[in-house]
Amino acid sequence: MRDKGYTDSGQRVTVKREGKRGATIAETISGDDLDILIAFEAERGNKKAAALLVSGWRQYRIDQSLRAFDLQERTQSEKLHDFDSWHDAYLANQEDWVLIAEQETFILERVPNRYIDDYDIDPDCYQAPIQF
Repeated sequence: MRDKGYTDSGQRVTVKREGKRGATIAETISGDDLDILIAFEAERGNKKAAALLVSGWRQYRIDQSLRAFDLQERTQSEKLHDFDSWHDAYLANQEDWVLIAEQETFILERVPNRYIDDYDIDPDCYQAPIQF
């Protein structure tokens, strides 16, 4: 992961436990390293990591658009609600996409290859005229 910019520059810290005696030793991680780890996990197919990236990107895109057009920004509670909704929807949709992929595989296994091959090599299939 170092080729992606991962620094592994964490530090050990002592965290006091609220309401209890003693402390816990923890290892920190930089925000940049966390971003790289999440992206790495998303590339590996981790759906939860991908959901974080998609939801975060959507949040960023909307916020930047509102600022660019001098529109009222969303409140923090609206942002949190939206993020949670998008995150949950992405994960739910991933289950649907798995089912769709399975169905497509099932259908393609029953279609003679000549139809698939002809479609792929036919340049006109990608340039069909628009009919009004």
